[in-house]
Amino acid sequence: PLNKSLFSLNEVINECIEKLNISSDKKIEIKITAERDIILHADRMHITNIISNLLENAVKYSAENGFIEISYGQSNHGSVTISVKDNGYGISKHDQKYIFDKFYRSRKAIDSHIPGMGLGLAYVELLVKAHDGKVSVTSQEGKGSVFTITLPQDQSIYEQLKK
Repeated sequence: PLNKSLFSLNEVINECIEKLNISSDKKIEIKITAERDIILHADRMHITNIISNLLENAVKYSAENGFIEISYGQSNHGSVTISVKDNGYGISKHDQKYIFDKFYRSRKAIDSHIPGMGLGLAYVELLVKAHDGKVSVTSQEGKGSVFTITLPQDQSIYEQLKK
């Protein structure tokens, strides 16, 4: 069950960045791109876990000098889109079909001895779907990945706030 409330998306993103564990052998630059802060109506704990998971993966699957860009915005019809883009190893077309499957790990991740159990992205997808949202990936091997989450928002809640 979701425990929805109103909260600042920018605040949650900054909290996730602050808690991010980056090993000393990596230099990761993180940039937030947004026109303005968005007040999101969702389960704050779950949104925090989603963003943290995507950021941790971006760090984990990046080389020594990584770049991560988090962007977000709101569409004309009210849904909120959050994207986490990295310049990491990227995901093959074949693996992209399976990355949201529970326990799936790419051959490259296994061969590279990158730790993980294949649960993170399955968890992200589960939480996004619980919010009636969608998660997708675009990626190119050797160039990085972009994970995009779209969360519908009930506009009547924002109308009530204006009153």
